[in-house]
Amino acid sequence: MPPLSELETSLLGARNAVAAFQERWDGKTPYVVATIIRVHGAAAAKPGDKAIITGDGEIIGTIGGGCLRGAVKKAAQHAIESGEPQFIRTMPKERMDEVEEEEGLETFPSSCPSKGEVEVFLEPVKPKPTLVVFGETELAHSLVVFGRALGFRSLHGESGGNSAATENFTLDDLAAGNKPAPDYIVVATQGVKDKAALEAAVKSCCPHVFFVASMKKAAFWKERLVESGISDQDLDRLISPAGLHIGARGPAEIAVSILAQVIQIKNEKKPSDDS
Repeated sequence: MPPLSELETSLLGARNAVAAFQERWDGKTPYVVATIIRVHGAAAAKPGDKAIITGDGEIIGTIGGGCLRGAVKKAAQHAIESGEPQFIRTMPKERMDEVEEEEGLETFPSSCPSKGEVEVFLEPVKPKPTLVVFGETELAHSLVVFGRALGFRSLHGESGGNSAATENFTLDDLAAGNKPAPDYIVVATQGVKDKAALEAAVKSCCPHVFFVASMKKAAFWKERLVESGISDQDLDRLISPAGLHIGARGPAEIAVSILAQVIQIKNEKKPSDDS
């Protein structure tokens, strides 16, 4: 993702710079949105001011002067590492002993001559989970489109070649480990190069591999995979038949049932759990 230059940031203005960064986001690199919540006394920051803090500590937007930046950068790094929002405040260091600790609110000392206090909410934006779909079928294309709408980094898998320089995955990428393993793979080849796609998927480091097939076909291919030397440990990551039992009919509804199962696993929610 190309970073915003200082000139672009200046020309766009702080709020537009934040929006421009979010539009350019690659969906893979975590960052933090810092929002000024409350200001007591004099301070350069104003309630509602926003900034992006990247994993490298770059600040895009505005959150006031240098007295606040160090604390925000430190808290932002913690938010990225933990994946949890942070709520902080800065205040004159001579007043630190006067305030009681509050749960969920971390206080940082400030040496600003203005003597103001600032409260900031920091929300981490995590990478989108990656969903790779293999197959040149209507179902496969529906999975990619619906996956993106649901917030996944949804990519179309390709049967051959090498896509190291592109967004999509190929079977060669999986076999060679050219890219980080996706979080989820769906093999929706439906009779075209099933074996090649299945072998590459289950041999990869992807923790969840879905195979679109009937129970009979799934059993057949599991036997073939065992005969090909696939270990029981690798085979345990194969989920087939794929999809929740919702009476789905047609490619679009089947895609919904599969993505519902992906979401169920992502959120670690079991069918028997009550919400």
